[in-house]
Amino acid sequence: MRRTSEAMRRFVGSSMVWGLAVWLGTAAALAAWPWSRDMVEQAFLRPLTLMLRPAESSVPLGAPPPVSHEAAERILRNPYPATAEHRAEGARLYRRYCFVCHGATGRGDGPVAGGALAPADLTSAVLQRRGDGYFYAVMRNGVRAMAQYHEMTDARERWLIVLHLRELAAQARAAERQREAPAPVP
Repeated sequence: MRRTSEAMRRFVGSSMVWGLAVWLGTAAALAAWPWSRDMVEQAFLRPLTLMLRPAESSVPLGAPPPVSHEAAERILRNPYPATAEHRAEGARLYRRYCFVCHGATGRGDGPVAGGALAPADLTSAVLQRRGDGYFYAVMRNGVRAMAQYHEMTDARERWLIVLHLRELAAQARAAERQREAPAPVP
């Protein structure tokens, strides 16, 4: 009988300890309850709703809004003249940001090229018919496998790289004309 009462006392004692622990845990959770609703009660957009456009003539804060490649081609013009200094800086920036994919000549044969999505040949006739704004927007916004570079480069650097792309295309055209020229007759 004594053994049973001892076991009963241990059972009741441990039940009380566990009950107190559960009660304290629940009390702590309930005390934190209003604070845990912050993520639920925040401002958000309902699914399938559109964000409102900024008011007309409002002043944007931060970076300019993204613009499509085609719209940029129509609207944007390179503000930097093709001086020797600008072309040299554009070449330096191209080597830093573009060379690894597009290669030294811009033909998409850089050291990391060769996957399923090959880098574009920036000297191709199709791309060279595009305006400067198109190249600027592609660098800013990215396209397909090409990442966005708007956080790594500023607007000036992107425009100077565009100057270098034009220089690469001119070099490619000159090399093509030289290959097509008839060989001199001895």
